[in-house]
Amino acid sequence: MINSRQFQLVVLASFWAISICPSIAQTTEPQQVIFKSSGADLQSMKSQILTLINAERAKSEDNTPAIQVSDNLARLAQTFADDMVARHFFNHVDPDGNTCRERAKRLKLASPQAESILAGVLTGDEAVEEFMSDPPRIANSSRANILNPEFRYLGVGIAQKPSRTLVVVLEFSKK
Repeated sequence: MINSRQFQLVVLASFWAISICPSIAQTTEPQQVIFKSSGADLQSMKSQILTLINAERAKSEDNTPAIQVSDNLARLAQTFADDMVARHFFNHVDPDGNTCRERAKRLKLASPQAESILAGVLTGDEAVEEFMSDPPRIANSSRANILNPEFRYLGVGIAQKPSRTLVVVLEFSKK
């Protein structure tokens, strides 16, 4: 229980904070919650990304059919996202010189036809928005990969950096 003197101090401190930083009092929009990863959270975010990608495909000029999850592509994407965080790099080619095709071969998986990578986002919404921000009609862009009607299968990998931002990897395949 707080006494009346403590209550007065709290009220005075609140008024002081509002007068020094009026934006505190004027904040009406909810603040973005930083994503804290757990296995369930990551799986939920992967599902959200798939849903958002399929929504983008449905809105496309060609009404591109929904893309399906591939467990093998998801394993490839997750392994690569984890590797980029663990070895502190961000590139389609890993520090050993391997592309997605060589990484797939090492895991004894079919090679993906395209890969999109992204770092620095906090949510699935931000990730898909960023992937879709590539200019339209640029071949081999993340946007082109997402909207390509020939790509029928997708794997999503997400890893969290110590900064709490995310590395997101999308692996695409025709079959």
